[in-house]
Amino acid sequence: MGWKRDAIGLTASHYQFNNSERAFLAVLEKTVGSHYYVVGKVKAFDVLQLEVNSGLYAKLMLKLFKNYHFDYVVCTTHTNEVVCAVELEKLISVRQANPAWLEMLEKLMQGFCSSSQLPRLIVSEQRGYDLNELIERFEAVTAAIELPIPDEDSYVL
Repeated sequence: MGWKRDAIGLTASHYQFNNSERAFLAVLEKTVGSHYYVVGKVKAFDVLQLEVNSGLYAKLMLKLFKNYHFDYVVCTTHTNEVVCAVELEKLISVRQANPAWLEMLEKLMQGFCSSSQLPRLIVSEQRGYDLNELIERFEAVTAAIELPIPDEDSYVL
């Protein structure tokens, strides 16, 4: 399993952001800074590359997560490289679904991301966010991957 490092071709889903997702998007864009941009509602398997074979497990996983979306994908502005997936932990969905089922799906998706070495930042949905805390968490999650350092020439206006 791998992940698509090049964000070119990633498109936001037709799904609309709800109010809390839209509010968090503004905070996330401040969190990641000017060297990154955020794409919303991206299908997980547009980023993750599950090695499809004839195995039953692979087919089951593709079917199970076919419509799974990352809330946000963070990409570098100068290389379009996917840096990490960001997801809001939604309290409403936890109340509406079987907690054991949600926990199993969460562990499977975390396993996909871990085996693909795709950093994944999960943030609890709330009314207000501490920008400094989010910056620290974003830097901690992405510290493990080696990102190219932008040079002065890459910012020609």
